[in-house]
Amino acid sequence: MRGGGSGGVRRAPVVVGREVELDRLVRAVHESRAGASTCVFLVGEGGVGKTRLLAEVAAESRQLGLAVLAGRSPVTTPVAFSVVAEALRSWLRAHRAETSMAPYDAGLRLVLPEWPSAGASAASLSEAQLRLLALEGVVRLTREIAAPSSAAVLLLDDLHGADHDSLEAIRYLAAASIERVLIVGALRSREATLPEQVVRALQRDGVADVFELEPLGRRQVTDLLGALLDGEPPEELVADVVARTDGVPLLVEEVLDAHLRSGSIDVGERGVQWRGGTTGVPRTICDMVQVRLVRLPTQQREIVTVGAVLGNFDVALLGAVAGRTAAAVGEAVAAGVDAGLLETVGGNVDFRHDVIREGVLEATLPHVLSTIHRRAADALADASANDAATLERRAHHLERIGEHDVAAALLTEAATTSLAEHALLGAEALARKASELARAPHTRDEASDALARALAVQGRWTDALTLDEKAVSEHGATPTRRNRMALCALEAARPDIASA
Repeated sequence: MRGGGSGGVRRAPVVVGREVELDRLVRAVHESRAGASTCVFLVGEGGVGKTRLLAEVAAESRQLGLAVLAGRSPVTTPVAFSVVAEALRSWLRAHRAETSMAPYDAGLRLVLPEWPSAGASAASLSEAQLRLLALEGVVRLTREIAAPSSAAVLLLDDLHGADHDSLEAIRYLAAASIERVLIVGALRSREATLPEQVVRALQRDGVADVFELEPLGRRQVTDLLGALLDGEPPEELVADVVARTDGVPLLVEEVLDAHLRSGSIDVGERGVQWRGGTTGVPRTICDMVQVRLVRLPTQQREIVTVGAVLGNFDVALLGAVAGRTAAAVGEAVAAGVDAGLLETVGGNVDFRHDVIREGVLEATLPHVLSTIHRRAADALADASANDAATLERRAHHLERIGEHDVAAALLTEAATTSLAEHALLGAEALARKASELARAPHTRDEASDALARALAVQGRWTDALTLDEKAVSEHGATPTRRNRMALCALEAARPDIASA
């Protein structure tokens, strides 16, 4: 959380919603110190709290005097054994290692090119033999590191981006079951096939445990916001954060930061106060979305952007608006899932979180958005369906390009359709929206008439009568409106008005 206009996002001082997983990991640290060999993988989407748990394990391990080896997949294209090499170097930089580990030196130089050769020659060894020496050398070196420190803890982050040699080394280490060694790895779910397959295979073989980290529930989000704000969060803030982030802790922190920056909440002597108003997409989320979008080819990026404007991934409509085939839409959706932007749940495709969809829209130029909204309105007009939902969607796209009266007329038509289907509350909401959008007198009159009808049908006679009286003063009376006013007056026990 950021308390003012500068500085970084302050993270919660306590781990919220991950108490069970943290307790099990801390116990694993103490068990490794007692001689156990344990391997645990944390699996979940980005921002769900994996790295925070690794940091807690590192802090506990260092406090106990254990050797901590930490590595993570590089952002750039990884070299062979990159994750394992970084973990080993993180310890070797500050500690002396054996000058030679014959006969494994030649293999270790594949992992750590700076490893002393001690006269070892690899000339007579095949590539497969060298890699075998590398794998076994990593096991022996890890055991040597653990010996003087009571135990060694390997913390391996972002394994979804790990190179194949690192994955093989981690698999080999886990299968070796080295006493006094704890391996804790973390990877994003559904973002890389091979790393997750390796982890699941180790789980099936009984070599590793897997902790599935799910997003936080509403109560846990409330607790996290309370910890960040050091006060009780307003219900309006909780509802907004839950709806936009689905309980992903990192996104919760970033959206809260955006609220603080925009002034929609105030933290003062009276506690946390909700002021309301709009808040933009956090810059960090925009940057993350932008990075993932640029990974996609231009055509696929355009289709994902059209999906963000439409709000769903109906293949026929998406293809019509984007001007692409159903096959191209399918490929773009698959690429969006692989990039971590989209997900498939129950056969339906959607953005992982609302705030990610907002980030896609934020990253798109205004004139491009206007063009897509126009195409969407035209495509929906050409559709055979003319139900209230379709009319409302057309109105939404027309509103976004400034055609308020046309949008209001469509919403009025949608309200009339809903009334005919006895969807009374839906009709009222549509008519109210039409009244808010309408600019021209004729459009305002029709929207007001639809709203009065919706209120009268619900038995809200006084409300309907008040609305009609205002409309008469602004637009004049019609026989239909006067008749409705008389009936409403009678039902509201106002015979004087009915008589007039």
